Amino acid sequence: MKWIHLVLSIIILFMSSETFAQPKFENDSVLVITYELTNQLPHFKASSTGKLLINGAVSYYFTSNPSLKIDEADKIPGTIKYADSSFLLFNQPMMPHYDKYTYFSDSLHPMQWTLTGKKASINQRIGYEATTFFRGRYFTAFYDPTIPFNNGPVKFGGLPGLIIRLYDRDKLWDYELKSIAKEPKVYTGNKIKFAGDYKMFLSIYPEWRRKLEEKLAANQSVDPNCPTCGSKNKHYSMEIY
Repeated sequence: MKWIHLVLSIIILFMSSETFAQPKFENDSVLVITYELTNQLPHFKASSTGKLLINGAVSYYFTSNPSLKIDEADKIPGTIKYADSSFLLFNQPMMPHYDKYTYFSDSLHPMQWTLTGKKASINQRIGYEATTFFRGRYFTAFYDPTIPFNNGPVKFGGLPGLIIRLYDRDKLWDYELKSIAKEPKVYTGNKIKFAGDYKMFLSIYPEWRRKLEEKLAANQSVDPNCPTCGSKNKHYSMEIY
């Protein structure tokens, strides 16, 4: 029976790869998908630009200001996905022991989606709604099945089409597709320091974050003009640890 399960697993894997087969691009070009991220936090609103660079089976997600140029050698992707595997890498520096090149692994598209059948017009595209409860938050996504990439911003993906809108229930994070373009391939990756899997990350990060917030609060008492310090500046994370 074990060998039967193995054969079935291989067949299912093959069928899945065919279902979500992604178009091939020339060796000298990549697909660059630009998102606008709006953060509607209790005390302020901010916006930034995110870019998803798809280079064959590997994709890189960058977050920066609107002048982001992904061909710069010092750009560090926040998320790296490997479409031909079952994992991704996410960047999480924790100074001083884990520098800016530190990455941890996670499951590729670990969220479980529910397709609702609802549709919406988003940036002149038709998006189909999907919902999920992922690591402490409720998320809604709209995907476009005419764009055959089961990808999206940050860790999100796994839908039968590119995610063109993604937001959490409280609208703390709201990603919206702005453009898709084929561009010359210039970014070839950066240094990666692998620190462990997601379980290892969870064993380290909460305590590190607690100490950092205590330090920020202490700095606020010393310098009341410090805009980034103090206990009033609550840290928000897409994943609730």
